[in-house]
Amino acid sequence: MDSNSLAVKYRPTTLAEVYGQDNAVAVVEGMLKTGKVPTSILISGHTGCGKTTIAKIIGHTLNCEKKNLCGKCTSCLLGEGNPDVIVHNAGTDGGIDAIRKLVSSSRVSPSFRKRVIVVDEVHRLTGASLEALLLPTEQGAKKTLWILCTTDPEKLKSTLTGRCLKLNLQAVEKEPMLARLKEIVKAEEIKPLIGKKGKAALEMICDISNGSVREAISQVERLQLAIASGREFDSEKALSAILTAGDIDLDHAASALMGAMLEQDLVTAIATIRQANNARGLVSKVRWLNDWLIGVKTKTAKFTPYAGKAFKEQFPKTKSPLWFLLNVQHMLVETEIRMNSYSIDENILLSSAVGQLINEAKG
Repeated sequence: MDSNSLAVKYRPTTLAEVYGQDNAVAVVEGMLKTGKVPTSILISGHTGCGKTTIAKIIGHTLNCEKKNLCGKCTSCLLGEGNPDVIVHNAGTDGGIDAIRKLVSSSRVSPSFRKRVIVVDEVHRLTGASLEALLLPTEQGAKKTLWILCTTDPEKLKSTLTGRCLKLNLQAVEKEPMLARLKEIVKAEEIKPLIGKKGKAALEMICDISNGSVREAISQVERLQLAIASGREFDSEKALSAILTAGDIDLDHAASALMGAMLEQDLVTAIATIRQANNARGLVSKVRWLNDWLIGVKTKTAKFTPYAGKAFKEQFPKTKSPLWFLLNVQHMLVETEIRMNSYSIDENILLSSAVGQLINEAKG
Protein backbone atom coordinates (compact mmCIF):
# COMPACT_ATOMS: atom_id res chain seq x y z
CA MET A 1 0.00 0.00 0.00
CA ASP A 2 1.32 3.45 -0.94
CA SER A 3 1.31 5.54 2.22
CA ASN A 4 2.50 8.76 0.56
CA SER A 5 -0.04 11.53 0.14
CA LEU A 6 -0.48 13.01 -3.32
CA ALA A 7 1.12 16.25 -2.11
CA VAL A 8 4.26 14.29 -1.21
CA LYS A 9 4.12 12.06 -4.29
CA TYR A 10 3.91 15.04 -6.65
CA ARG A 11 6.19 17.42 -4.77
CA PRO A 12 8.55 19.02 -7.32
CA THR A 13 12.07 17.59 -7.38
CA THR A 14 13.44 19.98 -10.01
CA LEU A 15 12.98 23.69 -10.70
CA ALA A 16 11.23 22.83 -13.98
CA GLU A 17 8.45 21.18 -11.96
CA VAL A 18 7.81 24.26 -9.79
CA TYR A 19 4.59 25.96 -10.90
CA GLY A 20 3.67 29.63 -10.57
CA GLN A 21 6.96 30.93 -9.11
CA ASP A 22 8.73 32.05 -12.29
CA ASN A 23 10.52 35.07 -10.77
CA ALA A 24 11.99 33.14 -7.84
CA VAL A 25 12.92 30.19 -10.06
CA ALA A 26 14.74 32.54 -12.46
CA VAL A 27 16.85 33.92 -9.60
CA VAL A 28 17.71 30.42 -8.38
CA GLU A 29 18.57 29.24 -11.88
CA GLY A 30 20.85 32.22 -12.35
CA MET A 31 22.53 31.57 -9.01
CA LEU A 32 23.15 27.92 -9.86
CA LYS A 33 24.34 28.70 -13.38
CA THR A 34 26.85 31.37 -12.33
CA GLY A 35 27.91 29.63 -9.13
CA LYS A 36 27.34 32.83 -7.16
CA VAL A 37 25.93 31.18 -4.06
CA PRO A 38 25.41 33.47 -1.05
CA THR A 39 26.02 32.53 2.57
CA SER A 40 22.30 32.66 3.33
CA ILE A 41 18.94 32.82 1.55
CA LEU A 42 15.57 33.89 2.98
CA ILE A 43 12.56 32.30 1.27
CA SER A 44 9.22 33.80 2.32
CA GLY A 45 5.66 33.10 1.31
CA HIS A 46 2.41 31.74 2.71
CA THR A 47 1.83 28.12 3.65
CA GLY A 48 1.98 25.59 0.82
CA CYS A 49 3.57 27.79 -1.85
CA GLY A 50 6.81 25.79 -2.15
CA LYS A 51 9.36 27.36 0.22
CA THR A 52 10.85 24.15 1.63
CA THR A 53 10.53 22.41 -1.72
CA ILE A 54 12.64 25.04 -3.49
CA ALA A 55 15.13 25.02 -0.61
CA LYS A 56 15.58 21.26 -0.96
CA ILE A 57 15.96 21.52 -4.73
CA ILE A 58 18.72 24.09 -4.25
CA GLY A 59 20.47 21.81 -1.77
CA HIS A 60 20.31 18.70 -3.93
CA THR A 61 21.33 20.57 -7.09
CA LEU A 62 24.39 22.09 -5.43
CA ASN A 63 25.51 18.63 -4.30
CA CYS A 64 24.95 16.86 -7.61
CA GLU A 65 28.28 15.99 -9.27
CA LYS A 66 27.04 17.56 -12.51
CA LYS A 67 25.09 20.29 -10.68
CA ASN A 68 21.95 19.44 -12.66
CA LEU A 69 20.22 16.74 -10.57
CA CYS A 70 21.51 14.01 -12.87
CA GLY A 71 19.85 11.29 -10.80
CA LYS A 72 22.87 9.03 -11.21
CA CYS A 73 25.64 10.35 -8.94
CA THR A 74 25.98 9.22 -5.32
CA SER A 75 24.53 12.46 -3.98
CA CYS A 76 21.43 12.25 -6.18
CA LEU A 77 20.88 8.58 -5.43
CA LEU A 78 20.79 9.34 -1.70
CA GLY A 79 17.78 11.59 -2.26
CA GLU A 80 16.17 12.69 1.01
CA GLY A 81 18.85 10.77 2.89
CA ASN A 82 21.61 13.10 1.71
CA PRO A 83 23.58 14.09 4.84
CA ASP A 84 24.49 17.46 3.33
CA VAL A 85 20.88 18.65 3.00
CA ILE A 86 19.58 19.20 6.53
CA VAL A 87 15.99 20.36 7.12
CA HIS A 88 15.11 21.61 10.61
CA ASN A 89 11.65 22.80 11.69
CA ALA A 90 12.05 25.68 14.13
CA GLY A 91 8.30 25.59 14.77
CA THR A 92 8.57 22.26 16.57
CA ASP A 93 12.12 22.55 17.90
CA GLY A 94 13.40 26.08 18.20
CA GLY A 95 15.35 25.65 21.41
CA ILE A 96 18.87 27.01 21.77
CA ASP A 97 20.40 23.53 22.00
CA ALA A 98 18.92 22.50 18.65
CA ILE A 99 20.13 25.69 16.95
CA ARG A 100 23.60 25.37 18.45
CA LYS A 101 23.75 21.84 17.08
CA LEU A 102 22.91 23.16 13.61
CA VAL A 103 25.56 25.87 13.89
CA SER A 104 28.10 23.27 14.98
CA SER A 105 27.23 21.01 12.03
CA SER A 106 27.69 23.95 9.65
CA ARG A 107 31.39 24.02 10.50
CA VAL A 108 31.92 20.38 9.49
CA SER A 109 33.14 19.74 5.93
CA PRO A 110 30.35 18.40 3.72
CA SER A 111 30.38 14.85 2.40
CA PHE A 112 29.85 16.18 -1.14
CA ARG A 113 30.02 19.77 -2.35
CA LYS A 114 27.94 21.96 -0.04
CA ARG A 115 26.37 21.68 3.39
CA VAL A 116 22.86 23.14 2.99
CA ILE A 117 20.94 23.79 6.20
CA VAL A 118 17.25 24.61 5.78
CA VAL A 119 15.55 26.19 8.80
CA ASP A 120 11.77 26.12 8.31
CA GLU A 121 9.43 28.42 10.25
CA VAL A 122 12.46 30.51 11.24
CA HIS A 123 10.21 33.32 12.51
CA ARG A 124 9.37 31.09 15.47
CA LEU A 125 12.91 31.51 16.83
CA THR A 126 13.37 34.05 19.60
CA GLY A 127 16.02 35.24 22.05
CA ALA A 128 19.21 33.22 22.22
CA SER A 129 18.12 30.86 19.43
CA LEU A 130 17.75 33.74 16.99
CA GLU A 131 20.97 35.38 18.13
CA ALA A 132 22.84 32.12 17.55
CA LEU A 133 22.01 32.32 13.82
CA LEU A 134 23.26 35.85 13.24
CA LEU A 135 26.98 35.18 12.85
CA PRO A 136 26.86 31.93 10.80
CA THR A 137 24.31 33.36 8.34
CA GLU A 138 26.59 36.32 7.63
CA GLN A 139 30.07 34.88 8.00
CA GLY A 140 29.48 31.15 7.78
CA ALA A 141 31.79 28.46 6.46
CA LYS A 142 32.47 28.76 2.71
CA LYS A 143 31.03 25.32 2.04
CA THR A 144 27.82 25.95 3.98
CA LEU A 145 24.60 27.56 2.77
CA TRP A 146 21.84 28.56 5.17
CA ILE A 147 18.29 28.71 3.77
CA LEU A 148 15.71 30.27 6.07
CA CYS A 149 12.03 29.69 5.28
CA THR A 150 9.18 31.67 6.78
CA THR A 151 5.51 32.52 6.38
CA ASP A 152 6.00 35.72 8.39
CA PRO A 153 9.17 37.57 7.35
CA GLU A 154 7.91 40.72 9.08
CA LYS A 155 8.46 38.99 12.43
CA LEU A 156 12.19 38.63 11.75
CA LYS A 157 14.73 41.23 12.79
CA SER A 158 16.45 43.21 10.06
CA THR A 159 19.78 42.15 11.56
CA LEU A 160 18.98 38.66 10.25
CA THR A 161 17.06 39.37 7.03
CA GLY A 162 19.60 41.97 5.92
CA ARG A 163 22.22 39.23 5.56
CA CYS A 164 20.17 37.11 3.17
CA LEU A 165 19.40 36.88 -0.52
CA LYS A 166 15.61 37.25 -0.49
CA LEU A 167 13.16 35.13 -2.49
CA ASN A 168 9.50 36.03 -2.04
CA LEU A 169 7.13 33.34 -3.29
CA GLN A 170 3.71 34.41 -4.48
CA ALA A 171 0.30 32.81 -4.20
CA VAL A 172 0.06 30.56 -7.25
CA GLU A 173 -2.43 31.90 -9.77
CA LYS A 174 -5.33 29.84 -11.03
CA GLU A 175 -4.09 28.87 -14.50
CA PRO A 176 -0.74 27.30 -13.52
CA MET A 177 -2.41 25.61 -10.55
CA LEU A 178 -5.16 24.20 -12.77
CA ALA A 179 -2.54 22.93 -15.22
CA ARG A 180 -0.76 21.08 -12.41
CA LEU A 181 -3.98 19.52 -11.12
CA LYS A 182 -4.89 18.32 -14.61
CA GLU A 183 -1.51 16.59 -14.86
CA ILE A 184 -2.03 14.88 -11.51
CA VAL A 185 -5.59 13.63 -12.11
CA LYS A 186 -4.47 12.29 -15.49
CA ALA A 187 -1.46 10.50 -13.97
CA GLU A 188 -3.65 9.11 -11.16
CA GLU A 189 -6.41 8.19 -13.64
CA ILE A 190 -9.12 9.88 -11.58
CA LYS A 191 -11.65 9.65 -14.41
CA PRO A 192 -14.47 11.82 -12.95
CA LEU A 193 -11.97 14.70 -12.73
CA ILE A 194 -10.52 14.30 -16.24
CA GLY A 195 -11.68 16.32 -19.22
CA LYS A 196 -14.47 18.89 -19.46
CA LYS A 197 -16.67 17.21 -16.87
CA GLY A 198 -14.03 17.37 -14.19
CA LYS A 199 -12.76 20.85 -15.06
CA ALA A 200 -15.45 22.63 -13.01
CA ALA A 201 -14.46 20.65 -9.89
CA LEU A 202 -10.76 21.36 -10.43
CA GLU A 203 -11.47 25.07 -10.95
CA MET A 204 -13.42 25.16 -7.71
CA ILE A 205 -10.49 23.48 -5.93
CA CYS A 206 -8.17 26.17 -7.32
CA ASP A 207 -10.54 28.89 -6.10
CA ILE A 208 -10.70 27.63 -2.52
CA SER A 209 -6.99 26.81 -2.19
CA ASN A 210 -5.91 30.46 -1.85
CA GLY A 211 -2.84 30.10 -4.01
CA SER A 212 -1.51 26.97 -2.29
CA VAL A 213 -0.73 24.13 -4.68
CA ARG A 214 -0.26 21.80 -1.71
CA GLU A 215 -3.76 22.57 -0.43
CA ALA A 216 -5.21 22.07 -3.92
CA ILE A 217 -3.55 18.67 -4.28
CA SER A 218 -4.87 17.67 -0.85
CA GLN A 219 -8.40 18.54 -2.00
CA VAL A 220 -7.91 16.39 -5.11
CA GLU A 221 -6.78 13.51 -2.90
CA ARG A 222 -9.91 13.84 -0.76
CA LEU A 223 -12.05 13.45 -3.86
CA GLN A 224 -9.86 10.60 -5.12
CA LEU A 225 -10.51 8.67 -1.92
CA ALA A 226 -14.26 9.32 -2.15
CA ILE A 227 -14.26 8.06 -5.74
CA ALA A 228 -12.25 4.99 -4.73
CA SER A 229 -15.05 3.99 -2.32
CA GLY A 230 -16.85 2.51 -5.32
CA ARG A 231 -19.93 4.66 -4.97
CA GLU A 232 -21.34 6.44 -7.99
CA PHE A 233 -19.42 9.68 -8.19
CA ASP A 234 -19.52 12.35 -10.88
CA SER A 235 -18.19 15.89 -11.24
CA GLU A 236 -21.41 17.43 -9.94
CA LYS A 237 -21.18 15.37 -6.76
CA ALA A 238 -17.53 16.32 -6.53
CA LEU A 239 -18.51 19.97 -6.61
CA SER A 240 -21.15 19.33 -3.97
CA ALA A 241 -18.56 17.69 -1.73
CA ILE A 242 -16.25 20.67 -2.09
CA LEU A 243 -18.99 23.20 -1.47
CA THR A 244 -19.94 21.54 1.81
CA ALA A 245 -16.36 21.50 3.06
CA GLY A 246 -15.45 23.44 6.19
CA ASP A 247 -13.08 25.77 4.33
CA ILE A 248 -15.92 27.02 2.16
CA ASP A 249 -18.00 27.80 5.24
CA LEU A 250 -15.05 29.74 6.65
CA ASP A 251 -14.64 31.68 3.40
CA HIS A 252 -18.28 32.75 3.60
CA ALA A 253 -17.82 33.66 7.26
CA ALA A 254 -14.80 35.78 6.32
CA SER A 255 -16.89 37.53 3.66
CA ALA A 256 -19.68 38.17 6.18
CA LEU A 257 -17.23 39.51 8.78
CA MET A 258 -15.53 41.83 6.29
CA GLY A 259 -18.88 43.14 5.10
CA ALA A 260 -20.00 43.74 8.68
CA MET A 261 -16.81 45.65 9.48
CA LEU A 262 -17.16 47.81 6.36
CA GLU A 263 -20.81 48.52 7.18
CA GLN A 264 -19.93 49.08 10.86
CA ASP A 265 -22.45 46.43 11.88
CA LEU A 266 -21.07 45.32 15.24
CA VAL A 267 -23.88 42.87 16.04
CA THR A 268 -23.43 40.92 12.80
CA ALA A 269 -19.65 40.98 13.14
CA ILE A 270 -19.67 39.46 16.63
CA ALA A 271 -22.38 36.96 15.70
CA THR A 272 -20.28 35.81 12.73
CA ILE A 273 -17.22 35.28 14.91
CA ARG A 274 -19.19 33.31 17.49
CA GLN A 275 -20.94 31.17 14.86
CA ALA A 276 -17.70 30.34 13.04
CA ASN A 277 -16.06 29.44 16.37
CA ASN A 278 -12.66 29.33 14.67
CA ALA A 279 -11.05 32.70 15.27
CA ARG A 280 -7.58 31.74 14.03
CA GLY A 281 -8.93 30.28 10.80
CA LEU A 282 -11.20 33.28 10.35
CA VAL A 283 -8.28 35.71 10.79
CA SER A 284 -6.35 33.84 8.10
CA LYS A 285 -9.26 33.94 5.65
CA VAL A 286 -10.03 37.62 6.33
CA ARG A 287 -6.36 38.48 5.83
CA TRP A 288 -6.52 36.93 2.36
CA LEU A 289 -9.78 38.72 1.58
CA ASN A 290 -8.54 42.05 2.91
CA ASP A 291 -5.27 41.76 0.98
CA TRP A 292 -7.25 41.09 -2.19
CA LEU A 293 -9.46 44.14 -1.58
CA ILE A 294 -6.34 46.27 -1.11
CA GLY A 295 -5.03 44.81 -4.36
CA VAL A 296 -8.26 45.73 -6.15
CA LYS A 297 -8.03 49.29 -4.82
CA THR A 298 -4.38 49.67 -5.85
CA LYS A 299 -4.83 47.70 -9.10
CA THR A 300 -2.24 45.14 -8.02
CA ALA A 301 -4.51 42.14 -7.43
CA LYS A 302 -3.45 39.11 -9.47
CA PHE A 303 -5.40 36.44 -7.67
CA THR A 304 -8.97 36.30 -6.39
CA PRO A 305 -9.47 34.08 -3.32
CA TYR A 306 -12.73 32.20 -2.96
CA ALA A 307 -13.67 34.54 -0.10
CA GLY A 308 -13.28 37.41 -2.60
CA LYS A 309 -15.80 35.82 -4.93
CA ALA A 310 -18.18 35.28 -2.03
CA PHE A 311 -17.73 38.92 -0.96
CA LYS A 312 -18.52 40.26 -4.45
CA GLU A 313 -21.75 38.26 -4.49
CA GLN A 314 -22.80 39.14 -0.95
CA PHE A 315 -21.72 42.81 -0.84
CA PRO A 316 -21.73 44.09 -4.46
CA LYS A 317 -22.44 47.71 -3.46
CA THR A 318 -20.52 47.97 -0.20
CA LYS A 319 -17.70 50.53 -0.41
CA SER A 320 -14.26 49.57 0.86
CA PRO A 321 -12.11 52.68 1.49
CA LEU A 322 -8.37 52.00 1.33
CA TRP A 323 -7.73 53.69 4.69
CA PHE A 324 -10.21 51.35 6.37
CA LEU A 325 -8.72 48.26 4.71
CA LEU A 326 -5.30 49.25 6.03
CA ASN A 327 -6.80 49.61 9.51
CA VAL A 328 -8.28 46.11 9.15
CA GLN A 329 -4.88 44.80 8.08
CA HIS A 330 -3.25 46.31 11.17
CA MET A 331 -5.98 44.92 13.41
CA LEU A 332 -5.55 41.41 12.00
CA VAL A 333 -1.76 41.45 12.46
CA GLU A 334 -2.11 42.67 16.06
CA THR A 335 -4.79 40.06 16.77
CA GLU A 336 -2.61 37.25 15.44
CA ILE A 337 0.28 38.43 17.61
CA ARG A 338 -2.00 38.40 20.66
CA MET A 339 -3.23 34.91 19.77
CA ASN A 340 0.37 33.71 19.78
CA SER A 341 1.19 35.51 23.02
CA TYR A 342 -1.83 35.15 25.32
CA SER A 343 -3.86 32.24 26.64
CA ILE A 344 -7.13 34.16 26.37
CA ASP A 345 -9.87 32.55 24.26
CA GLU A 346 -9.14 33.43 20.61
CA ASN A 347 -12.78 34.19 19.78
CA ILE A 348 -12.78 36.79 22.55
CA LEU A 349 -9.52 38.33 21.30
CA LEU A 350 -10.90 38.67 17.78
CA SER A 351 -14.29 39.97 18.94
CA SER A 352 -12.61 42.64 21.09
CA ALA A 353 -10.34 43.74 18.25
CA VAL A 354 -13.20 43.94 15.75
CA GLY A 355 -15.35 45.83 18.26
CA GLN A 356 -12.59 48.40 18.81
CA LEU A 357 -12.07 48.79 15.05
CA ILE A 358 -15.76 49.46 14.38
CA ASN A 359 -16.14 51.82 17.34
CA GLU A 360 -13.12 53.85 16.21
CA ALA A 361 -14.48 53.99 12.65
CA LYS A 362 -17.79 55.34 13.95
CA GLY A 363 -15.83 58.06 15.73
